[in-house]
Amino acid sequence: MPRIESVVAAVVISESTRVRGLRFEVDIVEMLRRVTNVIHRGGPGDGGIDIICEISRVRFVIQCKNWVTTNIGRPIVDELLGVLIRTQQPNGTIGIVVAPSMNNFTPGAIDAAIEIAELSTYPIIVTGKAQLPKYLLNAVLSELHNQSYTFVRLP
Repeated sequence: MPRIESVVAAVVISESTRVRGLRFEVDIVEMLRRVTNVIHRGGPGDGGIDIICEISRVRFVIQCKNWVTTNIGRPIVDELLGVLIRTQQPNGTIGIVVAPSMNNFTPGAIDAAIEIAELSTYPIIVTGKAQLPKYLLNAVLSELHNQSYTFVRLP
């Protein structure tokens, strides 16, 4: 009987951090399109804005961070506040930094978001992808009740 040899080849394709980030951003855009009209999707020269959407007169400016090896700290929250100011968003625009999970944020990032929400005309939320719809709903309900948005930690 003739002897048969098998050869197995494995190919590992590694995504760059940029591609992984773009995929995450597309996932968030698709999630938002189910509930609202996405007004703007970032690109070259976007001033640091990944996504702009509006729900019931509430404007959201969203930055997507799909970081794997480094936690997201206060500088990213401060950066989003700078983007809101520099791009002259309407007062009351809510900034959101969204990551795969809340575990991606340092305590400093969470503290910065709370501090900015109390002191600025631009409240900022840090959230994981799974909690994003709950935060959007909370912000819209605050607007419908004519209350300014206050930062709430959701499970």
